[in-house]
Amino acid sequence: METILSQKQAPRPMQTTFKAPGKLFLMGEYAILNPGHSALLMAVDRYVHCQVDDQAPDQPSQCHSDWPGMDVLWVKKSASSAKLEFKSQNLIAWSYVIEAIKLIADLAEIQQLPWRSFNLQIQSDLHNQAGRKYGLGSSAAVTVAVIGALLKFQGLQFNYPALARFKLATLASIQAGSNGSMADISTSSFGGLVYYQRYDADWLDQQLATGKSLTYLLFEDWPALQIKKLALPSPVQYQIAWTGQPASTQNLVADLKEKLVSQPEPFLRLSQEIHVLVQKAKVALADEGTTDFLTLIQANQKVLTQLAISYQLPIISSQLADFLDACHQAGWVGKISGAGGGDCGLAFADKGKLTDRLHQAWQEFGIETLNFKQAPSISE
Repeated sequence: METILSQKQAPRPMQTTFKAPGKLFLMGEYAILNPGHSALLMAVDRYVHCQVDDQAPDQPSQCHSDWPGMDVLWVKKSASSAKLEFKSQNLIAWSYVIEAIKLIADLAEIQQLPWRSFNLQIQSDLHNQAGRKYGLGSSAAVTVAVIGALLKFQGLQFNYPALARFKLATLASIQAGSNGSMADISTSSFGGLVYYQRYDADWLDQQLATGKSLTYLLFEDWPALQIKKLALPSPVQYQIAWTGQPASTQNLVADLKEKLVSQPEPFLRLSQEIHVLVQKAKVALADEGTTDFLTLIQANQKVLTQLAISYQLPIISSQLADFLDACHQAGWVGKISGAGGGDCGLAFADKGKLTDRLHQAWQEFGIETLNFKQAPSISE
């Protein structure tokens, strides 16, 4: 077995911070649900920030968040066992954070490190001033940010920390009930522009069902998993739009999976088409192939539209249809980002193209321009 991760102890500071970026899909939505299929994603410079401060040993840990409607989460060691006890008026809202904390506690116990009480502050840039989410993968970003901050606070360090964060956040998300591809977690863990090939989910489910240890899951290669850093061709520019309409990836994915039981053929064909497009885009990005990349983005959008029609899924909402029309009118290549149904879209063009006409067309449809940029890769 080839060792991917090498664990080593580190100092245990009194305060640690970590920030995880949000994400936007460029290509590969829905097809990425298949093991071995791939996607391109971009981290954006809007973050979930976590700060962890030391707490008196005899005091329970506290978690605070600026998400609207979130109360305090209390965490303490059980008096009768090594397990953690969680108290909140809304435990469901804290589910991803709770599962992340559990995994860090398990790692500390494996390393025979005494558990430290803490005060955790979570602050997010992934929603607007009214508390409305942009659709940048907030669950993934908060899970990764909490894990990143607590790993440092508890003195747990890895030679390949981004991969460790990805694996831990994936395991936490599964325990929290996520049914997604975990592509957003890859982007929040690594930053930058990411090529993500999904691991074999059946293999991981089997490992979890048979009780494989956390150490085994961290050190073992996950079949089919690939995460690589890429870059957009220098002549390409992009603009980001927000429809203002919230969307639920969980619901859309669950709806598709239900329909696949009786009608799998269109998805198998269309997802393979998307997979081929992503592979071609990966090559185009490596070769600075601007024209090829824009053509592939356009082709991916056409296949997504076919998928929506085949399964009668509300992937292309009325607002996203307006967004695509506006991009076309302005001479830009429009592409929805993520599962659809609302949230964000991306527009691409050569760098010489002016943005005024595009922004004006969006404004006429009530679509907001977001002045977000690609977040850099996370330095360790």
